[in-house]
Amino acid sequence: MLFEDIESIKKLTIEQKTKLLNSNNRYQLKSGLHRSNMMLNPLNLKHLNQLDNLEADAVTLNLEDAIAPARKKEALLNIALALSKLKETNSEIIIRVNPLNKGGLEEIKFLKDFCFNAVNLSSMEYRSHSFTRFLLG
Repeated sequence: MLFEDIESIKKLTIEQKTKLLNSNNRYQLKSGLHRSNMMLNPLNLKHLNQLDNLEADAVTLNLEDAIAPARKKEALLNIALALSKLKETNSEIIIRVNPLNKGGLEEIKFLKDFCFNAVNLSSMEYRSHSFTRFLLG
């Protein structure tokens, strides 16, 4: 945990929080700083068609809040189709799924055989290690 007592942090003023900042006390990045993360709506085939030519360090394909419930299956299939055609890219591919209990687990199960770098969970209520074990076997 980052804070020993989160309740005391909640009570601090903006000025008090500002005084606690210390950029010299940060951890070292393992893979370096990414310059950009582009968020794409998978319903826009024109944008998906550019996955092999984008300059962004990372591209997030958003299945969550950008997609109306009636079109989520279409968006999921568009992602799978694009990833099945993708031969190379300069970008890391991240899939932003719905909450695990609201379709996200099924989305991960469906996409797990396609090539992508990470899953972005929509809620902190789920621990990342629980679905990582599922993905890795």
